This record gives sequence, C-alpha cells and structure tokens, in this order.
Amino acid sequence: MRATERLSGVGLKVTRPRLAILDVFQKHECRHLTVDDVQRWLSEHGLHIGPATIYRVLNNFTELGILSRPILDLPAAVYELEQN
Repeated sequence: MRATERLSGVGLKVTRPRLAILDVFQKHECRHLTVDDVQRWLSEHGLHIGPATIYRVLNNFTELGILSRPILDLPAAVYELEQN
C-alpha cells in the first residue's frame, strides 16, 4: 500500500513530515526504531523535522494502528511498522 493511501485511509491529512516519517519505517533496515533513530535517518537524507513533530506523528501513527510500540527491555521507547 502506498504511503499516501495508508495515511488518507486512516483519516490523516497527507503532509511532508508524515510521509517522511512513514518512509523511514518502510525503508529502514531495522524493525524497531526510536525517536532518535528516526531523526537521524531523516537528517542523513536531508530532511529536518524537529523532535516534537516526530513524537507527535509517532503517537498519532500508534493511536491509528500504523505503528505499534512494543514493550521491550530497552532504555528508549521503540516503534515498529504494523504490517496491515
């Protein structure tokens, strides 16, 4: 499913930050990503999205079932893409 369809399918407006963050989870080789991982990947690819926006988008995606937040024994919260 395309990113734009996935976002609009759950009632979210398609914005550059949302598309970029969803793209990170679709293209990154790691299954579990922290906020720092997402911000680092975005920065490495020339996209500068602030941590507050990243947190907000990740929380929205989790609430809507695009991402999940598994409880793992790690120092930081991790998120993973739901394979719907």
